[in-house]
Amino acid sequence: MLGLALERELVKEGVSVTLLVRTNSERRLDVSGDTTVLEWDLMNPFSLESQGTYDAFFHLAWIGTRGKEREDKARQRTNVVHTLDCVNLAHKLDCKVFVGAGSQAEYGPVHGVITEDTPTNPQSAYGRAKLAAGEQSHRLCESYGIRHVWARLFSLYGQGDNPGNMMMSWVISLLEGRRMSFTSGEQLWDYLHCDDGARGMYLLAQQGSGVYNLAYGKSCPLGEYITMARDALNPQIPLGLGELDLGTLQSLQADTRKIFSDTGFCPQISFKQGVALTANALKESKNAQENKRHNTHL
Repeated sequence: MLGLALERELVKEGVSVTLLVRTNSERRLDVSGDTTVLEWDLMNPFSLESQGTYDAFFHLAWIGTRGKEREDKARQRTNVVHTLDCVNLAHKLDCKVFVGAGSQAEYGPVHGVITEDTPTNPQSAYGRAKLAAGEQSHRLCESYGIRHVWARLFSLYGQGDNPGNMMMSWVISLLEGRRMSFTSGEQLWDYLHCDDGARGMYLLAQQGSGVYNLAYGKSCPLGEYITMARDALNPQIPLGLGELDLGTLQSLQADTRKIFSDTGFCPQISFKQGVALTANALKESKNAQENKRHNTHL
């Protein structure tokens, strides 16, 4: 999701882009503009054959991001190694800046607003690996003289997201007219559309240095997000707020003053607009699949 959004942002800004896609990936990329797609084996990182040099390296690849895979310690340790492989490749390609995708999971449970100075206390193998990858890649970048940026992402959503993720499951259910059950939705949350996230990553590549919270910067109760999504997509569907009890749920409140101060980043896409963009992309994808099936039968 973020990689495709970043490609769109860079092309819009007139940047020449090379996308490194995992060998034999099932993902088919619809790219445009000055973009080259290369297959790359993460297990053999220096197998990449490329001419010329590059200005910036964006590292967004990570395995084991969902469900039980997040607690797979061996798999998460592999991600740290892959991150350092990417720094070595960035050095090989003469990149001046390395931008990595961290996570709010690096902080662990926090009561109150999270700043970049909030002590890190990750509770999952995924969060611990993200933290280690950020710290170790920073040290390696320093040894190479590469500027290092680590963007801790807070709840991205948008077109291209995994259907099993919370936000996407809401949108799909609403488009299909299905009623869903929720908790009371009182916990505070911070949602950022992937296009805003991509613009933030681009600005950080130009002007950032160090660790940044990349978020909308304004939290509201999760129940309000659910209601706004319902009102935007299918106002007739009743909401099952308060029907689930999952115990005490974590709130998420991000302080984004640092990224604003260093880059001027300010989100441009409201939640209502973002939900509409996500829904439209799903409809277009569904129509394209139906047309493909129809043409195949013809």
